[in-house]
Amino acid sequence: MELHNGYWISGSAIAGPPNTDYWTPAGAVLFQRANGSVVELVRFTLHTFELDDQGVAELFGEELARLVVDTSHLQLVAMRRSVERTPKKPPQRH
Repeated sequence: MELHNGYWISGSAIAGPPNTDYWTPAGAVLFQRANGSVVELVRFTLHTFELDDQGVAELFGEELARLVVDTSHLQLVAMRRSVERTPKKPPQRH
């Protein structure tokens, strides 16, 4: 996991079905709140993209997460703001 433009990105490899020998890339974009908790904004897996090497699939997933941050920054900011909003307390009845 690495920090990229204010967001944490990660890449991973998902093993194919049993009796197969391929990996599919996956990744995620996350951010850390002021209180230290981490929120996942985006997760993806490319099920139709088959790679023979687990390490290559992990790196590919990380690079795709980096592209998501670079090309969808405005959408990520909106998602982050939505998550950071604290719900208003309902009015108390006496």
